[in-house]
Amino acid sequence: MNVYLKIANVLLTMAVPAGLLQAQARPTVVHKAAAVSVKAQGPSMPRFRFENFTTANGLPDDHVFNVLVDRDRIWAATENGLGLYEDGKWKIYNTKDGLAHRAVLSLALDKRTGDVWAGTMGGLSRVTGGRIDSFTQLNSGLSNDVVYGVSVEG
Repeated sequence: MNVYLKIANVLLTMAVPAGLLQAQARPTVVHKAAAVSVKAQGPSMPRFRFENFTTANGLPDDHVFNVLVDRDRIWAATENGLGLYEDGKWKIYNTKDGLAHRAVLSLALDKRTGDVWAGTMGGLSRVTGGRIDSFTQLNSGLSNDVVYGVSVEG
């Protein structure tokens, strides 16, 4: 069972082995880290491996607004772009790549298509097939360019 928490600026990811009492798996908040990954190992007593993600190792910004887990990939909505953690390294998407605004506030996954939708301070962006399409008041009729939340139905 996987548990994903975002508390303030800290991401906690916890993989709990089946049958383990949840009371034994307690997340620890680490200050000044943008993201923390906690993984349980072993069948009986949990052993945790912490992994901190900050700008020092590739996260776009230490201020993380939202996190989306898509199988083996982790998407991070930050104040300075969209981060994708895949195969042990971060890829950063920003306005030069087509993102509507540098401040990404919310994320949603379309499970049917695999597209990732990002609500930003300057519109709505869709990451699809390695490219980014952005929608704003000017090009799509969006009622407001500040998108605090995004969700995919279906």
